Amino acid sequence: EILRAIVNSGWELNNVTAADVCKLAHGGLQVQTLSADNTLGDALKHLAENNLLTAPVLRKGQYIGMVDVMDILGELITCLEDRQRGTLRENEHPAGTYQYAIADKEVFAEVSARGLSTLKYTAKDIVEETTTLHDAILNIFLPYRYHRISVLTKGNVVNVLSQRDIAKFISRYPDILGDRGQSTIEELGFMKRRVRTVSHRDTMMKAFQIMYHSSSRAVAVVNGKGRLVTNVHAGDLKGLSSFYHLRLMICFAKSQVESPEDYPPDAIPLPMPLTCTKDETLSSVVHNMMLHGHRRAYIIDPEGHPVSEVTLSDIFKSLIKPGVDRLFSSK
Repeated sequence: EILRAIVNSGWELNNVTAADVCKLAHGGLQVQTLSADNTLGDALKHLAENNLLTAPVLRKGQYIGMVDVMDILGELITCLEDRQRGTLRENEHPAGTYQYAIADKEVFAEVSARGLSTLKYTAKDIVEETTTLHDAILNIFLPYRYHRISVLTKGNVVNVLSQRDIAKFISRYPDILGDRGQSTIEELGFMKRRVRTVSHRDTMMKAFQIMYHSSSRAVAVVNGKGRLVTNVHAGDLKGLSSFYHLRLMICFAKSQVESPEDYPPDAIPLPMPLTCTKDETLSSVVHNMMLHGHRRAYIIDPEGHPVSEVTLSDIFKSLIKPGVDRLFSSK
């Protein structure tokens, strides 16, 4: 029983370092950094060109923190909502009450011109190359809800470690999952997470507002029958080049065809997010996440309605059991 507890505790992750995971995920790729002197517009462009969601920020060569597309989104939404605060009742103001105005193009330009130095940073989103994967998940990723952290050696940023990198490593070595690998999503208790939804006829801005106000990185999109048809996620901000994109209906902004206007809104082809059923095993879900490049899977019922979701954070929580080191403490 003690051996089984060890195998199912995440203890084996103490034999893996941040450097090991980064080597498998990135090889010899050079880490992309930004200067605190860059603007938010520069940062958004840099992230888009390099297919990134997050990048380390340096001030005079010294690391000060990470900038994420959600940070830029927050600046934009706060500014837009503040502009309209006088025209909306306060109880209507949170997520989903934004109304497009021509003058809001000025807001987008103003936010884009702000410097990265105006954002708030933390020194908690870093680990050393020698930090074990167990400690990185338990002490950094989970308590602070980070999705990506910087990896340092002698004070210099040498890599970025993401949740997806860790999942890729676990997918490569599935024995790390222990007995959980063959347990179903329902058995592991992943049916309790609330799924936030918007309609496919809502605007991209409404979806982003809900994400911002709920500190979420994705929102499910359903049709008139409540069936999952796509989702809006943080990665959609990487392609943001003009304010026009934000006021489009989701079905047009996420369309998979060149001329979505030729289709009725309910018939526009949309990219489906990753889904699973409550009876699928954890190892199967992790494998599919890595195969399709997703960090969440929506749990759907037989009719296609989203009933819950499982994220990489949920999976990591199920792997790491705080206090397992006490199994080895001497008396």
